[in-house]
Amino acid sequence: MKRLWWLVTIIWSFLLGCAVAIVMTRTVDGAGVTQTPALRIISLVILGIVVIFVCSCQLIWWLIMRRH
Repeated sequence: MKRLWWLVTIIWSFLLGCAVAIVMTRTVDGAGVTQTPALRIISLVILGIVVIFVCSCQLIWWLIMRRH
């Protein structure tokens, strides 16, 4: 169970790094809007909210796994 937790954590970390790289390097988003620094910051804030949710789920999983 611990190995699965570590694997999932590593995969999520890799996906987060890829998402940040994509947000910071793209010039036009999927809707065709040119990315300005303000729009990039908004995108990173939204990505941060998703990361907080995923980290809280990971933390709950880790605490449950630790008790067993």
